[in-house]
Amino acid sequence: MGKTGKKTAGKTGKGTGRKRRRRSGVKKTLAAVFALLFVAAAGTAAAMVLLYLSGRAKVQGMAEEGAPSAELLTDAEAAEELRAKAGLSTIQWQDDWVTIDGKVYSYDSSRINLLALGVDKAGKIGREADYENWRSGQTDAIFVVSIAPSDKSISIIGVPRNSMVDVDIYDSQDHISRTIFDQICLQYPYAGGAAHGLEKASEAVSELLYNLPIHGAVAVGYDAVGRVNDMAGGVDVVALETLDTPFGSYQEGEALHLEGKYALAYVRGRDVSVIGSPTMRLERQKQYLTALADKMKGEIKRNPLLVKEMYDAVAGYINTNIGIDELVYLAGQAAGYRFGGEDIYLLQGEDKAVPIIRDGKETGDFYDDLYLNEEKLKEIVVRVFYKEVKLEE
Repeated sequence: MGKTGKKTAGKTGKGTGRKRRRRSGVKKTLAAVFALLFVAAAGTAAAMVLLYLSGRAKVQGMAEEGAPSAELLTDAEAAEELRAKAGLSTIQWQDDWVTIDGKVYSYDSSRINLLALGVDKAGKIGREADYENWRSGQTDAIFVVSIAPSDKSISIIGVPRNSMVDVDIYDSQDHISRTIFDQICLQYPYAGGAAHGLEKASEAVSELLYNLPIHGAVAVGYDAVGRVNDMAGGVDVVALETLDTPFGSYQEGEALHLEGKYALAYVRGRDVSVIGSPTMRLERQKQYLTALADKMKGEIKRNPLLVKEMYDAVAGYINTNIGIDELVYLAGQAAGYRFGGEDIYLLQGEDKAVPIIRDGKETGDFYDDLYLNEEKLKEIVVRVFYKEVKLEE
């Protein structure tokens, strides 16, 4: 009995010793892990702060770049009449002021205007310009995202991809070989895509919007849509129309939770046999962007690192001249800004079906060309980018 007790005691003693050493080892291991995590987190936080501060400095410098051409937006005689009525001298009348419907407006120079392009291209986006085959992809989605620090709001202008403008076609020497009157979605590939295409697409949109300053641009390949969508946790919408696509089918009024390829199908698909289908698709893109932005604001507040994580996940599928530091700062700001569906404006116009002719014969297909309404275009530009000036009579 004693022997057994002694033996048991001996085992217990040794066991207790080993257990204590093991616990101590576990504690040290856990402490080391937590220390490493703390250092990593601190390092990441410090890196994010540096990115944020660097981005803020760059973004604040962006807003100093110009204003739309007032002479293109306003009637000179109407402006002179209002100036005289208010008793202002030519010097007192500001160069950026425009007049519409008997009122005077001044450009909000604090705004940061970014161009977002959805490129109809599968796979990764090349970094080399393609001036021969124009395989860079057409810009099927064109949005100007305008961030206004003055009232902490975000507005988006949706430009129909089939808006008719002057499109420059470039050769391999970056020279304009010819200019055609065609759909604005063609400017990106006709400038070779890559950095050059991004630059020329930005210029085309800027010119369309009366030389509105475009401070940065990003072209996003469609394969990136599903990645961003899923990292945000998916998006919920109610289908605006009945649509069959190779990626999915939807019924008007159907409640949808969009993930992966189904999100892509919803923003990309259209019935090319129906006149006006690009505009109908733009309405779906507006709806989707509103829902995605709302989802993203909450996710970014919970996880400020999400912006960089998304950027890293889609880096090969985008073409941009906006740095990651600028994106971190803009996303951080935008998360606290006002934005909703009423803040997305879609340019309007008249669709015209132009028969496609090959070898002198009509093919039965047509080009859907949109001729923008100039007066409505001016109204939207002034409503979004300008503030009313109260003149004393």
